[in-house]
Amino acid sequence: MVAPPIAFGLSDDHRSAGVVISLRMNTLSILVKDVVLALSDQGFLEIITVNGHYTNAWTILHSINEVQLPKGTISFGMNYWDGLPQKQAADFFGMKAGMHAHHPETASVLAIDESLVDMDAAPNEWPAFPKMRTSVITILNTYFLSRPGSMANVTESGSWGDSTKATAADGEKLFELFTRATVNMIGDIEDTFRHFPGIELKK
Repeated sequence: MVAPPIAFGLSDDHRSAGVVISLRMNTLSILVKDVVLALSDQGFLEIITVNGHYTNAWTILHSINEVQLPKGTISFGMNYWDGLPQKQAADFFGMKAGMHAHHPETASVLAIDESLVDMDAAPNEWPAFPKMRTSVITILNTYFLSRPGSMANVTESGSWGDSTKATAADGEKLFELFTRATVNMIGDIEDTFRHFPGIELKK
């Protein structure tokens, strides 16, 4: 069963970019825990939370870890991009591909509903970071997760990458790719639970 999505999450990094509805961390944590517990109480033995926005990830993972589930029930969280092989992941997220509202993400929205995207206004913007001793990837969590409005502070459009050539057809291909990667990752996680003793998982 695929449950309805949780529509809101942590978006403090986009604060001041326009109308942004962002939950507090403890609100999202309670919401995730209550959903997992509600599904467990109704007999679901494997509950998977798939995250779609980077800033939610740590809260979801730690919240699930705090839920006391009956013996034989497991729950885990994952990001929809986690299952991509490293080489493929670099084609979609990173310093060369972009990180936010770029080609892959814009194409995905086009595939869902083209009326939601004004391609005439699609940006091609790359934040001008200072010279790094390490890399921008290294400071992502520290800068973007600890400073409200951080994304709006480094980009005018909110985009990090080139979205001007995105198409709905590209988005459909991405959905197939990410779906396959997610299914593969779920299979690997299930196999890992079965492999190590202490947690029962029915086949």
